[in-house]
Amino acid sequence: MKIKRAIQTKYWGAHEGMKELYEWVNKVNLNLWNILIKDPIAIRNFLTQYTDYTSDKEQFGYNEYWQNPNNILHTRNDDCEGINNLACNILFTLGYDCRLSIGRSDFNNGYLKPKDRRPNHAYGLLFLTKNETNPYIIECTGNDLVEVLPKIDSCPEYYTWYMGSGVHKKNYVCNHLV
Repeated sequence: MKIKRAIQTKYWGAHEGMKELYEWVNKVNLNLWNILIKDPIAIRNFLTQYTDYTSDKEQFGYNEYWQNPNNILHTRNDDCEGINNLACNILFTLGYDCRLSIGRSDFNNGYLKPKDRRPNHAYGLLFLTKNETNPYIIECTGNDLVEVLPKIDSCPEYYTWYMGSGVHKKNYVCNHLV
């Protein structure tokens, strides 16, 4: 399947493969799914309760398989890139600049040698202003509820390599440990 190969390239971080990451951030039909909430915190909390984390290997038999957000709304399960991209898609539909981000989530990031750092997580970064330098993390893979969204600079366990913005139709290469 052509998509599967491209997705694996995108996930594993080859720069040429990442050029289309922003294309995963699309509008979804909120009316079709009766999604009435508009607040980023409420959307994040809704998705943590509505969806269940299921690995791609368990669900599809592949190490990495990216789904269309409508499929996730229907099945109610996926892994980190699917559930968090669904959040980005909903927020993008509402007019927010929520960027799908590929990176690492590990409290040892600062201690790892660069050659030992590999992507292991996908999440959203919510930019509320045009020149935002400390965006909010949209993390929907747990089952907890939050009252405030954390900022990326206050969470050293998150290390962002790439992010794609549907608003700007652009990818970004980044490094939040610097």
